[in-house]
Amino acid sequence: MDWVWSVIIAGSKWMCEGIAKELEGIELGDKRLNKRSARVIELLAANPEASVNAACGKWDDTLAAYRLFNNPAVEPAKILQPHLEATRRRMQEHPVVLVLQDTTELDFTAHPAADAECLNREERRLRATIGKVERERGDKSEPENLERLGNTVLANLNRITKGMTSVTLTDPYGAGEIEVELDAALDGPANARRFFKRAKKLRSASKLAEERFSSLRNRLEKITTERDKVANIDDISDLKKIATKYVKIKASARDADDEEKFPRRYKSVSGLDIIVGRNDRENDELVRWARKNDFWLHAQNIGGSHVILRAPGKQPPDRKSIELAATIAAYFSKAKNSAVVPVACTQVKYVVKRRGQGPGKVTYTREKVIFAQPGVPGTQP
Repeated sequence: MDWVWSVIIAGSKWMCEGIAKELEGIELGDKRLNKRSARVIELLAANPEASVNAACGKWDDTLAAYRLFNNPAVEPAKILQPHLEATRRRMQEHPVVLVLQDTTELDFTAHPAADAECLNREERRLRATIGKVERERGDKSEPENLERLGNTVLANLNRITKGMTSVTLTDPYGAGEIEVELDAALDGPANARRFFKRAKKLRSASKLAEERFSSLRNRLEKITTERDKVANIDDISDLKKIATKYVKIKASARDADDEEKFPRRYKSVSGLDIIVGRNDRENDELVRWARKNDFWLHAQNIGGSHVILRAPGKQPPDRKSIELAATIAAYFSKAKNSAVVPVACTQVKYVVKRRGQGPGKVTYTREKVIFAQPGVPGTQP
C-alpha cells in the first residue's frame, strides 16, 4: 500500500495541472494498467482526504483500485516517474525553487500584509489612547475657574462658617454675586485651599496629558508612514529592514508607555530601574506588570508604597541596588520619619494578590528583612 500515498500526493498536484498532461509518460508495462491507474489517480485526487472506498464511490471502481494496489507490476517509482519529470520541467522555468520537506515550517508574520495589519492594530490602539488623553486634558479654563473660586472665598471669609454647603459671595473680579459650593467640614481658609489644591492638580495633570498627547501624535505619524512603506514592499531584504526597525520602534514605545504608567522612578548605581507605586491602584498594577524575577520591596507591617527593583534578566540584582531600593521603600512609607525601618524583600513570583484582598494589599512569602534608613537619591537618608 506504500504507493497509494504516492498516488495521493502526486494526484493532488496532478489535479491542479491537468491529470492527462501529467500522466503522459506513465508506463506500467500494460495499457490496461496505465488506463486503470489514471482512473484511480483521478478519483483519489478529486477527494484526497477521503478513504479509498469513499473516494471511488462505486463498488466497481473500488474493486479496480484494490486490484491495482495488489498488482506486483505496479511500483511507486513507476507511478511517480512522469510526475517527477514534469516537476523538473516546471522547475527549469524559475530561477529559484523552494524544496520543502515534511518538517518545513513557513512563517508569514513578516509578510507585508501581516506587517501592515500589525501596524494597523498599533494605529488603532494609538488613536484610542489619543482619544483618552484628549479627554484627560479637559477644559483648560477649569483650573483658572477653581483659582477664581478660591480667591472669592478668601475675599469673603467673614461670610463663611463651618457647616455651610454653599454660599452666595461677592466676586472680587467684578462679576457680581456668585454661588460657591463648599465642604461643610471645612472653614473658609480650608475651603479656599481646597480650590487651590484642585486647580494645581488639574493644571499638573493637564500638562502631563499635553506632553503625552504630543508624544502619541508623533508615534502615530511614524506608524502611519511605516504602514504605507510596508504596503508597497516586494523585496524580502527591504521588508526585513523595515521589520527590524519596527521592532525597535515598538520596544521603544513600550518603554515609553511603562514610564508614563509608572512615572515615579529611580536608578541604582548599576543602572537598574527602581519603580515606586504612588497609590493603591498603581501598587496593584505595578505588581501585575513586574516580571517574576524582579524584586518586590515594602515596609514590613507598615503602610506604604510597593517598590519594584528590575532584575537584570535571570540574574538577581546586586546588593547595593537592593539596599537602595530598601531605603526608597522605607522613605515611601508611613515610617519615613523613623531612623530605621524594616523592609520586606522578595521576588515578585512570591507575591500574590488573593481574592478578597483590598486595593494595594498582597500576600508574600520567602521574604528577607532589610533594616534601612529612609531616603531617596539626592537626599540624605
